Amino acid sequence: MDFNAVEIYEKKYTLDQLYEMYIDGRLHFAKRAVAEKKNDKKVLADLLDAIWMGVPVPDVYISEMQNGDFLVLESDGKLKLLISFLRGKISADIYYEQTVINNGDIFSLHDKRYVARLYDTQIGLRIVDYRTPLYLHMQIGKLAGSWSATTEQSVRESIYDRKKIQILSDVSNTTWRMIHEGEKRLFTAIDRYRTLYMVMIWLVYRNRWQQQTNMREQQLLEETMITMSSSGHAVTAFLGDVEQCLKGFYPFARQYLFERESLKNIENKYWGLFLCALDMGRYKGRTQSKMAVLLLHSPLWSRVVRILKNSPFSKTDIKRALNELSRSINNDQYN
Repeated sequence: MDFNAVEIYEKKYTLDQLYEMYIDGRLHFAKRAVAEKKNDKKVLADLLDAIWMGVPVPDVYISEMQNGDFLVLESDGKLKLLISFLRGKISADIYYEQTVINNGDIFSLHDKRYVARLYDTQIGLRIVDYRTPLYLHMQIGKLAGSWSATTEQSVRESIYDRKKIQILSDVSNTTWRMIHEGEKRLFTAIDRYRTLYMVMIWLVYRNRWQQQTNMREQQLLEETMITMSSSGHAVTAFLGDVEQCLKGFYPFARQYLFERESLKNIENKYWGLFLCALDMGRYKGRTQSKMAVLLLHSPLWSRVVRILKNSPFSKTDIKRALNELSRSINNDQYN
């Protein structure tokens, strides 16, 4: 990797300036999972209290987009909460001096000194320059905060071009229709997130990037979107493998994915491993019952997933996990 690949510059704005940028459509926020919002009112109350005591607001990481707009990479939503408060869209318990306003909004603040302090609050932005490779925008954002899958996919769909996202969406819709046997359902960002990881792992399984040995997670995901956009053959081959694996193993696969009490579904990143395991079993002529024993009732699956959980999720790590699956399936190691 080029040591100078990341360009970040710092700039301070008042909350009033950021509010105007948001109103003008130049400041954007990624979607957050519902679970991430459950403590928003408490977070907002503590944030307002800190601001009025003069405590600086922590710097916020921003992705500068090609058109000059800003996309907020923070995961805790603090800046969005402040802007929502200024818009009158959220309330919280407000404390200042000897006053307490339960479930108060911006219009409840009759002491204009506190309103002025809020608008004049300075917030430092650490802005990832638009010339920085996009996968590094993703990597920096994940370092800046613990993204949920929803937030990560929302950021990805904001910074990558619409053609790549549309192709991912089309592949995802086809994949999940097959998995759900044509059942009518709404397709979500989580479906696209799972599909992207599925295709990525499958492409490593198919030795797609043989010469690029050191690629890590976000660069691999970017290369996956590029491959889907540039190679209709790769997309067709992936969907064909999904279809064949589900035909051969569907009752067992459905039991594992949707009906198993102890694990209602595979974690979002690891569906591709499961697909590759089914493909290995299909080529080896394994029966459903033998694959069920191997993946449901032996320590193999936990061991393979642990390889990726405890690693940077690089191409080399994915290869290690796939090799572990392959050895066990090929050698009849079911215990």
